[in-house]
Amino acid sequence: MVRAFSHEIKGREQEETDMHGVRNMAIGGVICVIGIVVTAATYSAASHGGGHYIVAWGAIVFGGLQFFRGLFELATGSGNAA
Repeated sequence: MVRAFSHEIKGREQEETDMHGVRNMAIGGVICVIGIVVTAATYSAASHGGGHYIVAWGAIVFGGLQFFRGLFELATGSGNAA
C-alpha cells in the first residue's frame, strides 16, 4: 500500500515537472518569436523608406534560453515543480 502511494506521488511529481518544462518552452518560444517579428517588421519598414530599425536581441536571446531551459527540463525531468 505504501509502495503504491509512493509510486502515485512520483507520477504526479513527474507530471508537474513535465508541465513546468512545457510551460517554459511555450513562454520562451512566444517571446523569441515576438522578438524576431519586431526585428523583421522594423527592418522591413526601414529598408523601404530608409531610417533606423530595432533589433530585439534581448527578447530573442531570453526567449531562446527559456525555450531550451524547458526542453532540458523535459529531457531530464529536473523541473522546478512547485
